[in-house]
Amino acid sequence: FSLVHKTENAHEDSIWTCAWGKPKKKKENNNAENEDS
Repeated sequence: FSLVHKTENAHEDSIWTCAWGKPKKKKENNNAENEDS
């Protein structure tokens, strides 16, 4: 149970970091981001 919660938390953190880490590059990296997703 603890492991699952930890993994979920880390995953959410990664998404937030990606969204907050490169907000301006989202337009430039739109194609690359789409492929990465």
